[in-house]
Amino acid sequence: MTGRAIRIIDENLHKLILPDGIADTFYNDDELPGFKVRVRRDADGRVRRTWRLQYRGRDGKQGRAALGSVDKPAALSATKARQKATELLVSVRAGDDPQRARKAVQKARKELLLDCALLEDRRTGIVGKRPMSRSSYLAGKRTFEQHFASLARRPVALITDDEVRKAVRQVVEQHGKIAAIRSKSALSAFFSWAMREGLARANPTILAQALAENPARDRVLDDDEIRAVWRACQDDDFGRIIKLLLLTGCRRNEIGGLQWS
Repeated sequence: MTGRAIRIIDENLHKLILPDGIADTFYNDDELPGFKVRVRRDADGRVRRTWRLQYRGRDGKQGRAALGSVDKPAALSATKARQKATELLVSVRAGDDPQRARKAVQKARKELLLDCALLEDRRTGIVGKRPMSRSSYLAGKRTFEQHFASLARRPVALITDDEVRKAVRQVVEQHGKIAAIRSKSALSAFFSWAMREGLARANPTILAQALAENPARDRVLDDDEIRAVWRACQDDDFGRIIKLLLLTGCRRNEIGGLQWS
């Protein structure tokens, strides 16, 4: 690999060729440090020319950034490439690192919603005030696997507010409004966690349509009604479940999902 200095402007682009016998070379701009054009031959034998910027970060480490293609169909002019390189150099001097940022984005694109460790962090007590119960863990897992199946295999960083709106609407149509409200709340909590973990830059649930809650219940059983229900319970599983509901105030699914462990 070789390198040579030249004034990189649109009028000189025809001079940036690949010399005979060389597979890869750089042309360095003689004015803007680090601004260059890479010329190489790809696996198919075609010559490719791309704009590059090489820089040194504030930590002293070398970094590289690809700025675009020199040639058509997606050609970037020398003027625009130089402007882009200058802007990146300014951000580097301010402490940014384009190469590290690009790798972070590439990593985030591999993080699929269903593969993320939020529920595991909640179950083990890493996140939240207390460890998540097994029933809550299974309910949360079911929410992401079933209610948000359309998002489950999507990269977290690429999920849009429009996708969330459609997914929430689908939950309303298939499972009802209350299930949609609970599911949307779980998804919002997930994205809050993902932002703190660096997996997402925004919470796309914020722009999804708010769903109206049902009015609070103001009717409770009086003593005579409770007594009548208790006496009507038979000595079987269903009767014992009703009695446990009356004694504990737990939800139906919480009692129905109890295990000896």
